[in-house]
Amino acid sequence: MDNLDSPSARIDAEIALQKGKVSSLALVCAFASIASAAWYMWPALNNESIAIFNRLGPVGLLLASSLLLQDFVEPDARARGRLGAAGSLSWPAIAILGIDIFNTQGTEQIGHLLMFVVSAACLFTSREYLRGSLDAQRFRGIMTLGGLTIGGAILLSSNPEQNSMIVGALILGSAGLLVMKDLFGGDFDRAERKRFGRTLDALETRILNLQAQGASLDQASSLCRNASDVGYKDPELGFSILAQAEEDIERTLALAEDI
Repeated sequence: MDNLDSPSARIDAEIALQKGKVSSLALVCAFASIASAAWYMWPALNNESIAIFNRLGPVGLLLASSLLLQDFVEPDARARGRLGAAGSLSWPAIAILGIDIFNTQGTEQIGHLLMFVVSAACLFTSREYLRGSLDAQRFRGIMTLGGLTIGGAILLSSNPEQNSMIVGALILGSAGLLVMKDLFGGDFDRAERKRFGRTLDALETRILNLQAQGASLDQASSLCRNASDVGYKDPELGFSILAQAEEDIERTLALAEDI
């Protein structure tokens, strides 16, 4: 009973409850996306005057997004990789779909504007999730190159007007610069990441040795796990968390000596 009433047990129970709610919400959103795709495609199946091919792109995006929604529930390393890859692959093409904003009016113009919003969100996701190592950077560049190819194909096949063509060329040019940076740029924080990894390993070894001697260092262990999650992406933040863990170790040891 005491274990059930402990703060850690309550925290774990609350986390499990929140994960359940998020999982249910993701499932509902996935079904809503699938239903929206079916609703959008249905008129083209029953009316020969509506081109099915023109509706395959949005339907494909809706179905793909419904599959990726579950990755937001528990974004582990694999889920973050899938989300980052999807964002890198899709943001140039989605941005190209919005270049007709200058040739439309009313609600259609708002729809094309929202394409840029979605594209920016995908770009942010790809840059946020695919970072932390040179391999992740290279993979991000390759996936963005695929998105650049898809966006170029959409742009050339749609025969846009001059203004739209200029905007599309700027978008693809920006994507090309990011690809060059990711594929041929160096990892400027590589030395710091290595130093962070060595510091983290040494601190974790010290914690294990002290725990084997009977010391209670749960808080320091938790801080090390947090540092491991963020330190390879942001070494400065990782070192800051490790410093907090070291302070907690020293404080715990000093308290144990006083007792």
